Amino acid sequence: MKITRTFVVPIIIIAIGVVGFSLLASMRQPPEQKTKIDRTPFVDVYVIETQPYQLVIDSQGVSQPLSRTQVTANVSGIVVSYNAAFTAGGMVTRGEVLVEIEKLDYLSALKSAEANLARAKAGFSEEQARAQIAADEWAREGRTKTAPLLGLRKPQLAREKANVVSAEAELDTAKRDLRRTTIIAPYDAIVAQRNIDIGQLVAANNSLGQIMATDVAEIRLPVSLDDFYRLELDKPQVNSHLGIGSVTLSARLGEYTRTWPGFIVRNEGVINTNNRLLYLVAHVSDPYVREITTEQKSDSNLSTRSNSPLRFGSFLQARIKGPTLENIAKIPRSSLVRDEHIFMVNNTSKLVKIPITIVGEEDAYVYVRSSLNSGDHVVSTQVLRVLPGMQVKTVSNLESANAQ
Repeated sequence: MKITRTFVVPIIIIAIGVVGFSLLASMRQPPEQKTKIDRTPFVDVYVIETQPYQLVIDSQGVSQPLSRTQVTANVSGIVVSYNAAFTAGGMVTRGEVLVEIEKLDYLSALKSAEANLARAKAGFSEEQARAQIAADEWAREGRTKTAPLLGLRKPQLAREKANVVSAEAELDTAKRDLRRTTIIAPYDAIVAQRNIDIGQLVAANNSLGQIMATDVAEIRLPVSLDDFYRLELDKPQVNSHLGIGSVTLSARLGEYTRTWPGFIVRNEGVINTNNRLLYLVAHVSDPYVREITTEQKSDSNLSTRSNSPLRFGSFLQARIKGPTLENIAKIPRSSLVRDEHIFMVNNTSKLVKIPITIVGEEDAYVYVRSSLNSGDHVVSTQVLRVLPGMQVKTVSNLESANAQ
């Protein structure tokens, strides 16, 4: 009986375990199937269209006169009058009298010089007569030897002739000094300053004031060496007989923006050692024009006109026109990677690195020269860890250069 119990109990326990295991196994659910996640990044793309592009380089500068002259006295004397326009801000024309210096002393010097010249001419004529008489007497005496120079009064005649030349020079000096008592404007100008007044005694070489020529305004425009070569200003051009390239200058004055057309006439030829820039020189013809009237101020088109004077010392923005470039792509600024390259999505949805050269900027867009063609898709969003050849999915923003 004990033997039977010894075998039966383990068998029962094993049977119960098998049944329990079977029940547990039947209750076990199959393992959950994990869904595979597609981690291919999405990128926005911009569909480009290549187009011609007018290269424009921005710069800035200050308008200055082409000629600036210190008006000086060439003779000494008392100032008896000056032109009412010869004051700061006054406008004078070429040949107009600026200052009059007292003439009495110079009129007296002129009369004295005229008398000296008359006296010298009389002495020369008298000596000529004496020389002729001496020559005739020598001939009448029938002498065969050559007459001595002293006997023919040659030295005396030369001395009197020299006296005439000296008197003529003194007369020229007296006339010139008299003319110099009247100081005239050498060109059309605006007066920067006046340093004298009526009754003031001035000496020769004293400064009477300063004037600035108003025929041309000159503006120095700094550009980088890269921009200089992009503008192609080093090549012979026939854009205008006035210069080698056109430029539009503008300034915000009051509630309006004034503009003036100008021309690049030269470059200074030396790179500035402080800022590593090259300076172009622009000219604007006739910068000082009539003032704007009240009626003109009400004109809605005034902001585009250039009938406002371009005053010297004005700070100006400049847009320098260069050549028209072909096959230029307009892309979003967000597409740039360190301003050196962009990424394009090819036909197999893979990224391709494209080097670019920026030739122009406009708000949120830039104009680039590259190997892009119309219809190419350019990545317009910043993607972390972007690598050439990476597989991506595109989301077209339906933008194109034509839509802008």
